[in-house]
Amino acid sequence: MTGRADRVEVGTGAGEITVEEATGPLRLTSGTGPIRVGVAAAGGHLRSASGELEVGTLRASSTVATSGGSVRLGTVAGDALVRTGTGDVVIREAVSGAIELTSGSGSFRVGLGAPAEIDLVSTSSLARSEAPITQKRVPDVPLRVTGRTGSGTILVHKAG
Repeated sequence: MTGRADRVEVGTGAGEITVEEATGPLRLTSGTGPIRVGVAAAGGHLRSASGELEVGTLRASSTVATSGGSVRLGTVAGDALVRTGTGDVVIREAVSGAIELTSGSGSFRVGLGAPAEIDLVSTSSLARSEAPITQKRVPDVPLRVTGRTGSGTILVHKAG
Protein backbone atom coordinates (compact mmCIF):
# COMPACT_ATOMS: atom_id res chain seq x y z
CA MET A 1 0.00 0.00 0.00
CA THR A 2 1.37 3.40 -0.86
CA GLY A 3 0.16 6.83 0.14
CA ARG A 4 -1.93 7.80 3.14
CA ALA A 5 -4.70 5.75 4.74
CA ASP A 6 -6.99 6.05 7.70
CA ARG A 7 -7.68 2.70 9.39
CA VAL A 8 -5.54 -0.17 8.07
CA GLU A 9 -6.15 -3.89 8.70
CA VAL A 10 -3.96 -6.37 6.82
CA GLY A 11 -3.06 -10.01 7.44
CA THR A 12 -0.75 -12.26 5.44
CA GLY A 13 0.76 -15.70 5.91
CA ALA A 14 4.10 -15.09 4.23
CA GLY A 15 4.04 -11.77 2.38
CA GLU A 16 5.52 -8.38 3.15
CA ILE A 17 3.29 -5.60 4.51
CA THR A 18 4.33 -2.00 3.78
CA VAL A 19 2.30 1.07 4.79
CA GLU A 20 3.67 4.57 4.14
CA GLU A 21 1.39 6.46 6.53
CA ALA A 22 -1.68 5.60 8.58
CA THR A 23 -3.68 8.39 10.20
CA GLY A 24 -6.02 5.91 11.92
CA PRO A 25 -5.34 2.75 13.92
CA LEU A 26 -3.33 -0.13 12.44
CA ARG A 27 -3.85 -3.88 12.80
CA LEU A 28 -1.12 -5.64 10.82
CA THR A 29 -0.38 -9.37 11.13
CA SER A 30 2.17 -11.44 9.23
CA GLY A 31 3.26 -15.06 9.58
CA THR A 32 6.79 -14.86 8.21
CA GLY A 33 7.02 -11.65 6.21
CA PRO A 34 8.33 -8.28 7.34
CA ILE A 35 6.07 -5.38 8.35
CA ARG A 36 7.20 -1.84 7.51
CA VAL A 37 5.33 1.33 8.44
CA GLY A 38 6.46 4.90 7.76
CA VAL A 39 4.17 6.82 10.14
CA ALA A 40 1.67 5.30 12.56
CA ALA A 41 -0.13 8.43 13.78
CA ALA A 42 -2.85 6.61 15.76
CA GLY A 43 -0.80 3.57 16.80
CA GLY A 44 -2.20 0.06 16.70
CA HIS A 45 -1.15 -3.59 16.75
CA LEU A 46 1.70 -5.00 14.67
CA ARG A 47 2.46 -8.72 14.97
CA SER A 48 4.68 -11.15 13.10
CA ALA A 49 5.66 -14.72 13.89
CA SER A 50 9.16 -14.41 12.45
CA GLY A 51 9.35 -11.30 10.29
CA GLU A 52 11.10 -8.03 11.08
CA LEU A 53 8.92 -5.14 12.29
CA GLU A 54 9.96 -1.61 11.37
CA VAL A 55 8.16 1.68 12.11
CA GLY A 56 9.58 5.11 11.25
CA THR A 57 7.36 7.14 13.58
CA LEU A 58 5.04 5.78 16.26
CA ARG A 59 2.84 8.54 17.74
CA ALA A 60 0.21 6.73 19.83
CA SER A 61 -0.39 3.67 22.00
CA SER A 62 0.85 0.54 20.23
CA THR A 63 1.70 -3.11 20.64
CA VAL A 64 4.57 -4.45 18.53
CA ALA A 65 5.34 -8.17 18.83
CA THR A 66 7.34 -10.83 17.02
CA SER A 67 8.51 -14.29 18.04
CA GLY A 68 11.65 -14.56 15.96
CA GLY A 69 12.15 -11.24 14.18
CA SER A 70 13.69 -7.97 15.27
CA VAL A 71 11.92 -4.67 15.97
CA ARG A 72 13.24 -1.33 14.70
CA LEU A 73 11.45 1.84 15.73
CA GLY A 74 12.45 5.35 14.63
CA THR A 75 10.74 7.98 16.77
CA VAL A 76 8.44 6.81 19.57
CA ALA A 77 6.12 9.47 21.01
CA GLY A 78 3.46 7.39 22.74
CA ASP A 79 2.96 4.36 24.91
CA ALA A 80 4.40 1.17 23.40
CA LEU A 81 4.52 -2.47 24.42
CA VAL A 82 7.31 -4.21 22.46
CA ARG A 83 7.87 -7.98 22.72
CA THR A 84 10.23 -10.36 20.97
CA GLY A 85 11.14 -13.98 21.58
CA THR A 86 14.66 -13.90 20.17
CA GLY A 87 14.92 -10.70 18.13
CA ASP A 88 16.61 -7.43 19.05
CA VAL A 89 14.76 -4.17 19.77
CA VAL A 90 16.21 -0.88 18.50
CA ILE A 91 14.57 2.48 19.24
CA ARG A 92 16.36 5.34 17.50
CA GLU A 93 14.64 8.12 19.50
CA ALA A 94 12.21 7.68 22.38
CA VAL A 95 10.66 11.05 23.25
CA SER A 96 7.51 10.46 25.34
CA GLY A 97 5.19 7.83 26.75
CA ALA A 98 5.57 4.62 28.68
CA ILE A 99 7.61 2.08 26.72
CA GLU A 100 7.79 -1.52 27.93
CA LEU A 101 10.31 -3.91 26.32
CA THR A 102 10.34 -7.69 26.78
CA SER A 103 12.55 -10.31 25.12
CA GLY A 104 13.64 -13.85 25.85
CA SER A 105 17.10 -13.44 24.36
CA GLY A 106 17.12 -10.28 22.23
CA SER A 107 19.16 -7.16 22.95
CA PHE A 108 17.78 -3.63 23.56
CA ARG A 109 19.26 -0.42 22.16
CA VAL A 110 17.34 2.71 23.16
CA GLY A 111 18.12 6.29 22.09
CA LEU A 112 16.75 8.89 24.51
CA GLY A 113 15.37 12.09 22.99
CA ALA A 114 14.04 13.43 26.31
CA PRO A 115 14.64 13.09 30.06
CA ALA A 116 13.55 9.61 31.08
CA GLU A 117 13.04 7.20 33.93
CA ILE A 118 14.76 3.93 32.99
CA ASP A 119 14.32 0.47 34.49
CA LEU A 120 15.86 -2.11 32.13
CA VAL A 121 17.23 -5.48 33.26
CA SER A 122 19.24 -8.20 31.54
CA THR A 123 19.24 -11.30 33.74
CA SER A 124 22.44 -12.79 32.32
CA SER A 125 24.22 -10.18 30.20
CA LEU A 126 25.56 -6.61 30.15
CA ALA A 127 23.48 -3.44 30.63
CA ARG A 128 25.08 -0.02 30.20
CA SER A 129 24.25 3.62 29.57
CA GLU A 130 26.07 6.17 27.48
CA ALA A 131 23.51 8.80 28.56
CA PRO A 132 23.94 10.84 31.76
CA ILE A 133 22.40 9.10 34.78
CA THR A 134 21.19 10.35 38.14
CA GLN A 135 19.86 8.37 41.08
CA LYS A 136 17.55 11.26 42.03
CA ARG A 137 13.90 10.91 41.12
CA VAL A 138 12.98 13.68 38.68
CA PRO A 139 9.29 14.70 38.75
CA ASP A 140 7.20 14.84 35.58
CA VAL A 141 9.59 13.16 33.15
CA PRO A 142 7.93 12.74 29.74
CA LEU A 143 9.36 9.27 29.12
CA ARG A 144 9.47 6.00 31.02
CA VAL A 145 11.29 2.95 29.61
CA THR A 146 11.03 -0.40 31.39
CA GLY A 147 11.85 -3.92 30.38
CA ARG A 148 13.57 -7.22 30.78
CA THR A 149 15.60 -9.50 28.56
CA GLY A 150 16.74 -12.96 29.54
CA SER A 151 20.14 -13.00 27.87
CA GLY A 152 20.42 -9.98 25.57
CA THR A 153 22.57 -6.90 26.14
CA ILE A 154 21.13 -3.45 26.89
CA LEU A 155 22.47 -0.10 25.69
CA VAL A 156 20.85 3.23 26.51
CA HIS A 157 22.27 6.30 24.78
CA LYS A 158 21.39 9.86 23.88
CA ALA A 159 19.48 9.99 20.59
CA GLY A 160 21.13 11.60 17.61
